[in-house]
Amino acid sequence: MSTNNLISIIVCSVNSDLFRQFQKNVDDTIGCEFEIIRIDNTKAGKGICEIYNEGFSRANGNVICYCHEDILFETNIWGLRLNELLSMQEIGLVGCAGAIYKSKYPNAWVAVPREYYRANMIQKKGDGTSFYTHVLDNGNYSEVAVLDGCFLAGRNEVFEKYKWNENFLKGFHLYDLDMSLQVKACYKLVVANEIKITHLSEGNFGLDWLRESERFHRKNKERLPVSVKSLSTKEQKELDYFGMNAYLHQLKQLKEPFLKIWLNLFRTLSIRPFKKQNLSIIKTFAE
Repeated sequence: MSTNNLISIIVCSVNSDLFRQFQKNVDDTIGCEFEIIRIDNTKAGKGICEIYNEGFSRANGNVICYCHEDILFETNIWGLRLNELLSMQEIGLVGCAGAIYKSKYPNAWVAVPREYYRANMIQKKGDGTSFYTHVLDNGNYSEVAVLDGCFLAGRNEVFEKYKWNENFLKGFHLYDLDMSLQVKACYKLVVANEIKITHLSEGNFGLDWLRESERFHRKNKERLPVSVKSLSTKEQKELDYFGMNAYLHQLKQLKEPFLKIWLNLFRTLSIRPFKKQNLSIIKTFAE
């Protein structure tokens, strides 16, 4: 049974120090009634979808907020702003970062030009530096096609209808893209323009992520690409070319088989066969 004025925050936790820091930050900034449901995953080693479904079964709030323990809220009374957004029944999911287009190719949501981002987030890097991505529409939210999973929130009724896909996604990747595609079928996905966060660690886009991404995109090829605006054929080709180029570089970085790289190189070139950049791409992968 959900409680109207309560925000339930669900955290898959593997680091007690990070969690304590997160808990204090929430207490200092949220500005409304809340509960934190911490599920310790240090020994169980469950996938994040299973953890999130378990957390949801314990939640009492009308608003459910799934958070990584390595984020910090930079906005005071962010809980009130979140409740205000989710009082709009057309909005199904709220986050702090996402993109207005996601291609059918197996890359992350960030594999689009920056102007296609919608984000209000400081990202810490492994070398100790950070960068602030502030790309937003006018108003108190920016509509997106997909959301990043470090912070995702929605009404209890939405997560009652759309479950985390623990039967297909057993690890810690693609859960946010899957939920985005599920909820987008009936609701808007938005970035909260007035909620700013700091993300203390970078995503892990290693070989495990690549395999899971390729598997996910094969299964969901009928649901992709997705966009929140009408695209001309030329614009979509440019975005697909950009996304395939990012995928190619990841294949090379992860030392995937030569034949796989070259097959995808030709696939990339076929999107824009007369583009000048093709020569430099061929040169890069011929080295």
